[in-house]
Amino acid sequence: MNVVVTGGSGGLGREVVRGLRMRGATAKAASRRTGVNLATGEGLESALTGAEVIVHAATHPMKYRAVDLEGTRKIIRVLADRPDPPHLIYISIVGCDLNPYPYYRANYACELVLERSGLCPPHPKAANHLAAQSTAAPGHHDIHRTTLPSGH
Repeated sequence: MNVVVTGGSGGLGREVVRGLRMRGATAKAASRRTGVNLATGEGLESALTGAEVIVHAATHPMKYRAVDLEGTRKIIRVLADRPDPPHLIYISIVGCDLNPYPYYRANYACELVLERSGLCPPHPKAANHLAAQSTAAPGHHDIHRTTLPSGH
């Protein structure tokens, strides 16, 4: 299975890529470090070519409108015209729809944009993954699993 992980060089994305590879998937990190810039769209179309699954884990705590929200819209535009778009998984945050902090509002806006696009099914919410990782034993992380529908 070919999986692209946006934000795949960041804290969460790196763990997702590692976990997917351990399970036999061909996982590719798509991040600024690998030539993909969600704020500008540079490298995005090329990075998503051939993906069967996209795990959208990219985020930026200060540039959340440009990276998170507009980057999500750029992903949608790249995938919208594909006759058989890849399965898309968006990593969200529990309670982002209720939190007034702008970063969380942008996260919730990403959920809504993806939901309206029809490309992303209802998504699992992750509790603060950094807190979960900091309490895990060294080298062991509690990664929440999502079962992909058959055929993907």
